[in-house]
Amino acid sequence: MRLFHVIRKYLLLTLFSIMILGGVSIYFIFKIFIHQSTDQILNEYKDRIENYVALNDTMIEFSASVIQPQRVEQRIILPTDNYSLGFRDTLLYNENSGAFLPYRQLYFTVHYKNKQHLINVNQQTFEFDDLLYILIGSIIALFLLFFIFTYLVDYYLKRKVWSPFYRTLEKLDDYDLEIGHNLGLKDSGIKEFDKLNEVVNKMVGKINYDYENTKNFADDISHEMQTPLAIVKSKLDIIRQQDNLSNETISSVASISKAVSRLSNLNRSLLLLTKIRNDQFHEIKEIKLNEVITNLVENIEELIEARNITLENTIREVSLMMDSNLAEILISNLMINAIRHNIEGGSIRIDLNSAYLLIENSCTKQENENNLFDRLVSNKSKDSTGLGLSLVKSVCDKSGFKVDYHFIEHTRFQIHIQFTKK
Repeated sequence: MRLFHVIRKYLLLTLFSIMILGGVSIYFIFKIFIHQSTDQILNEYKDRIENYVALNDTMIEFSASVIQPQRVEQRIILPTDNYSLGFRDTLLYNENSGAFLPYRQLYFTVHYKNKQHLINVNQQTFEFDDLLYILIGSIIALFLLFFIFTYLVDYYLKRKVWSPFYRTLEKLDDYDLEIGHNLGLKDSGIKEFDKLNEVVNKMVGKINYDYENTKNFADDISHEMQTPLAIVKSKLDIIRQQDNLSNETISSVASISKAVSRLSNLNRSLLLLTKIRNDQFHEIKEIKLNEVITNLVENIEELIEARNITLENTIREVSLMMDSNLAEILISNLMINAIRHNIEGGSIRIDLNSAYLLIENSCTKQENENNLFDRLVSNKSKDSTGLGLSLVKSVCDKSGFKVDYHFIEHTRFQIHIQFTKK
């Protein structure tokens, strides 16, 4: 929901609540005021009747011009009669309108010639139903007028006042970290938006600077590490070629060589992982994933046969829009992981269709089954860098795929990649 809509919603809700409370308050205030005014008129009728009887020592003729309330009734009451005095509301038939109308009544007694006369004076009042309808109609009309007014104000603010803010959002949305250009946000003449543009310009400049430093650092550290590693490898090869080496020396050289190879692979994997997460693979094009899998399987066929692993595949033709280098990295790491963590004489199953890729392999029980996508997860394979599935997760995130895995009775490992965009 847009900011204007949120503001308008709360503004209208507040206004509607105020109007409802105000309407209810006005209704009861009017009702009390009308009752008080009517009661005052009825009390005046009462005083006039009592004064007339006291001054003239005769009961008033209500048809005379001395007092002409709309309705006056009187009767003689006995001490044993039940009656109540005071004000009350009722409905009486009105001959002029031909309908029952609301009346306010006042019952009081007048003593005349040792007899008690009960007099009932009536005064027509305002129809409160009509008042209620008028108030409801007024509230609805005012609410609609205010709604139209707020819509026009919002439209004006959006077109005039908030246009610099939307320009800033548009430039941020088009910002590409790989290109690293400055946004070039200009002053808008509004202090708050100018401050926002200043902060955004500084932030983007720092992001560009840090991003370039990170990329350069990753490239430099990789290059600087490969050089001494290559020297160590060459020295180890020279040592291997020497004669009269003891078995202990040969074993030590082999261990060092294996550690250097693992360090070299780890360096390449970390560099690759950094490049993926820095979005340095962006040549999106249509690739046939089935061909990538077939070519890779042919290249690693000797590794599969060396461990007596049975390969079962159901590969259908699948075309995807993604970076070709990322596709090769994805399949390579999945297959190497399936071979490296397999058992002697185990099996690998590949199932590829337009919806998903599934690779399942036999395995031994793993110590860490809940966080294999994390970096450098410890495992029993000394040749592993611990980054294989982390690379797989990064490639899937970059390509918009959903990836998960699970173990089947701790003896088979299954990884599932769904091609539907997350």
